[in-house]
Amino acid sequence: MRALTVTVMSLASFYARPIFGGTSYPLSYGGRLTQADGAPLTGSADIHIKFWSTVTDGEQIGSTLEFIGIPLNQGVFTVTMELDGGAWAAIFGRDDKPVFIEISAGGKTYPRQRYSFVPFALRIPVDEKSLAFDSATGKLGIAVNGSAGVGKFLTTASNGQLSWGEPTVSRIQGYAVENDIPTTGQVLSYNGSAWVPTTPVIGAGVGTLAVSSGGTGAVTLEKNSVMIGAGDAPLASVSGSEHQVLTAGAGGTPGFGPLVLSSNAAVTGILPRSVGGTGVSSTAIFPVAGVVVTEDATEVLTGKTLTTALMN
Repeated sequence: MRALTVTVMSLASFYARPIFGGTSYPLSYGGRLTQADGAPLTGSADIHIKFWSTVTDGEQIGSTLEFIGIPLNQGVFTVTMELDGGAWAAIFGRDDKPVFIEISAGGKTYPRQRYSFVPFALRIPVDEKSLAFDSATGKLGIAVNGSAGVGKFLTTASNGQLSWGEPTVSRIQGYAVENDIPTTGQVLSYNGSAWVPTTPVIGAGVGTLAVSSGGTGAVTLEKNSVMIGAGDAPLASVSGSEHQVLTAGAGGTPGFGPLVLSSNAAVTGILPRSVGGTGVSSTAIFPVAGVVVTEDATEVLTGKTLTTALMN
């Protein structure tokens, strides 16, 4: 009676081959066939491989793989299972559910063994468009057309191939951007149906921004002057001399000039003593010489000396 010892020879193909695609992908598998007394089988054997969902009974996963006349070396055999994308998905694409392998050789079916694999490694969607294995190193990496550069980003073509691209905008706020090539000084503006490069219109087209557009409307501005509003008309500028103040003249027109103290509209209130005034409202007449102190009240003179005084 024969015994079977099965060991996985290599899992390298799990990581070095893509899984989903239209071609077949090889998976190496090996074991050792022995007699009941432990002596190895010799010659060759027909080997049949099945995958199952459970260690006994259960459902067969995928189709039966047949290998005819496989040579044995001290009972050791090695086979390469060519699995297409559908077979890979059927056998190993079952999340983390276990997979059991069953070997039949020389007319005998041997007990199933759990087939160890890394689910996520098996299910890497290597499609040669987004992920690929480097032909020189065998390392898994991103498959990208072109080269990276400042301002570039990863994008995909219509066939799904990753590539380095430069930003392009076809729509803003749902409206198309025209393909016109802009020139120096132009800005992007909306013409009612699309965004187009346009040359800014400054004021009325004579180089001065109008008041209605937020400008001054004035061509020049006098040095050390101030701007005076004039409604929708261009703003005026006025300037003054040293010590002058900005006042409103006849009709309310502003301008610079001296402060007219004799005008009730120019000054108001009483200048206090702390700043050189009298602090009182008085109609006293000041003499050419001397000092007169008055109060807006009746005063009683006590201990005062009047010299050459004329009193009424």
